[in-house]
Amino acid sequence: MEIENRLVEHPEIADAAVIAASHAVLGQEVKACVVLHPGAHLDADAIRTWTAAALAAFKVPAPVVFLGELPYSVTGKVLKRDLERDHGGPENRPPTRPGHDADAHPRATCVIRPGRRRRRCR
Repeated sequence: MEIENRLVEHPEIADAAVIAASHAVLGQEVKACVVLHPGAHLDADAIRTWTAAALAAFKVPAPVVFLGELPYSVTGKVLKRDLERDHGGPENRPPTRPGHDADAHPRATCVIRPGRRRRRCR
């Protein structure tokens, strides 16, 4: 919310939403989806400079996407999952560790031992 609030404070930005994008070193970074007012001319560098003046460096959006409008639900909330699906793509997912297979590791099971109060988990 803090990043989105800073973005919409800009006089040329009509609406904005923030989603996560994958980053090769950090894992994830901030990605801004911005809707400009009609006739406004703004580039990604100007948006980064605007947000960097008031926010910490890790909150400044690196990739910026310019859209005609943001998707909203019937209750008036931004549908970020639609933004991530349409503008995030596979690079939006956090990277996995090499050789890591989440399905290969069974979940821990807990067994209640008779006559004891404690559970033993394996």
